[in-house]
Amino acid sequence: MNAIIFNTIGRLKRAAVIFDDTVYRLEISEGGDGGIGDIYMGRVEKVIDSMQAAFVDIGLDKNGYLQKDEIKGGYDKVKISDLIKSGDEIAVQIKKETVGSKGPKLTGKLSVQGDGLVFYDDDNNRIAVSNKVENPKSIRRLKELAYEMHKKSCGMIIRTHAEKLSDEAIKKDYRNLEAKWEDLCAQKAYSIAPKRIYRGADFAVEKVINNSYRGIDKIVFDCADDMESVLASCAGISGEMCELRNISEGWNTFSLYSAGKALEESVKKKIWLSSGGNIIIEETEALSSIDVNSAKSATGGVVSTTNREAAAEASRQIILRNLSGMILIDFLDADKRAQKEICEIMKGIFEKYDNRKFDIYGFTKAGLFEMSREKKGVSSRRFHMRECEFAKPVYTMGRIEKELARIKFQTSMDKLELCTDLATGAWLEKTGYEAVAGERYGQIVKIIKDKEMKPGEFEIIYL
Repeated sequence: MNAIIFNTIGRLKRAAVIFDDTVYRLEISEGGDGGIGDIYMGRVEKVIDSMQAAFVDIGLDKNGYLQKDEIKGGYDKVKISDLIKSGDEIAVQIKKETVGSKGPKLTGKLSVQGDGLVFYDDDNNRIAVSNKVENPKSIRRLKELAYEMHKKSCGMIIRTHAEKLSDEAIKKDYRNLEAKWEDLCAQKAYSIAPKRIYRGADFAVEKVINNSYRGIDKIVFDCADDMESVLASCAGISGEMCELRNISEGWNTFSLYSAGKALEESVKKKIWLSSGGNIIIEETEALSSIDVNSAKSATGGVVSTTNREAAAEASRQIILRNLSGMILIDFLDADKRAQKEICEIMKGIFEKYDNRKFDIYGFTKAGLFEMSREKKGVSSRRFHMRECEFAKPVYTMGRIEKELARIKFQTSMDKLELCTDLATGAWLEKTGYEAVAGERYGQIVKIIKDKEMKPGEFEIIYL
């Protein structure tokens, strides 16, 4: 089964993407302003030639970061100051959300995404078909339809998912994008910075569109508005595929299909293998490393079995945790034939389940497996850890929410104290969880940080 499980009823937006009955991706966003895909009229605050970058005020708490090569025509200029100056107004799109003390990463190459099409800023009005569409008949059909429809002064990309859409669905998507692009152009002409001039797709809509190319059998929601948005925006999704789990029934959608278990896995350093071995995952600023261990003194077939299992699980964990950049894996001793098999296993999984660019370089002279993966967003572990205490997991939200739901439906208590360890308490305060709990459960919840509690421990006291 291929499915997407949404938990979006609070401020924190989460989605678990399941392929072949296994959770392969976790998509998480804090919500609010400054989401990926939002377009702003910004004002350039500072231009730094030595960094080939500029800082742009878009009206958020932190200025956005804009590199020279992300500005239209930037590749043709030696210095960023040849393109923009302090005080200039420029339309920019959020490419990467605010993380910790770093402001959002911006691009001046604007695009608007639909279900099967993408409009982007291009003076030559080029039309392109996704490289993942391989059927020659499909490519010819999509190109003929595109040249028949496209009259706007912008480029257009036909997405992989369009191959599964009817001509009428693609035309409808084109008309929707056409209206959005015209409105965006008008906003660019008349808006005064800083101001948001286009809001990107809703979290749920974006995740459904980005994952629908592999086929989706089921989508589970806990927010009726998100389900309505997906049904209205995604042509290939029908009401029969969607299921709404009502929070009033005490449900936590992440308790379904091992989504919660995958979330817990994504912050653990040690992952056990069914053969009895394990893999140890370490993240640093420079690279990520994975160490493969056997449960006992292993030789021959046990080594091969452990390596094959570790290759499959390491690939899944890299995707699940959104590890990126340079990745090194220390497998158990393997000859050339076994090394080739490991490379084939990992390549097959990434090609089938990942939506990021990757390169597999094979084994180094020291016997380490080496690969790289495109960087988009932050890893799950970094997202769920405090920056000052990176080694301590703070994600106990699933258990906390389950207990709050139980208290709501099985007792009359509505004034509570939530005592947690320091890291969890800081995370809950950062995300405004007191207000979220009040909105979701109708309870007055006061968060207390207890330095005596171990990471992940919590206690709820009735007042």
